Amino acid sequence: MTMEYLRTRKQFGSALSQFQVLQHRAVDMFINIEEVRSLVMNAAAKAWSDNPYERVRAVSAVKALTNRAGRLVAQEAIQLHGGMGMTLELPLADFVKRLLAIELMFGGERFQRLRFANAEDQGSEKTVFVSPKKRWKQI
Repeated sequence: MTMEYLRTRKQFGSALSQFQVLQHRAVDMFINIEEVRSLVMNAAAKAWSDNPYERVRAVSAVKALTNRAGRLVAQEAIQLHGGMGMTLELPLADFVKRLLAIELMFGGERFQRLRFANAEDQGSEKTVFVSPKKRWKQI
C-alpha cells in the first residue's frame, strides 16, 4: 500500500519513490518485515519441539520482535503517507489500531523479553498462559 502510494504520488515533477531518502525508509520497513517473517518460520519449526521452554522462548522472541518492527513499520508508513496516513480513509489507521490492541492483549516488547529470559525459571504451564498484567480485562 505504501509503496504503491510512493510510486503514484508526484512531487517536484517526479514520483516520491525516486527520492533516495524515501527509498531508504521503504527498505528499512521491508527489512523489518522480512526479519519478523523469518523468525516466525523459525518459531513454527520449533512448535513441535519436545522442550516446552524452547517453544515459549521462540514465541516470545517472535512477539517481541513483532511489537518493535510493527511499530516501526506503522510509524514509517504514516510518515510516508503524510497527512493521509492519519485519516480513517486509508486502511493504515485500522492496521495501527489492530497492532496496538494486539500488543495490549498479548504483552508488549518488555513483557515478552522478560518472558523469554525467565522461560526456564517458571513451569511450562505458567509461561504459556500468562496474561500480561491482566490488561485484557481493561479492553
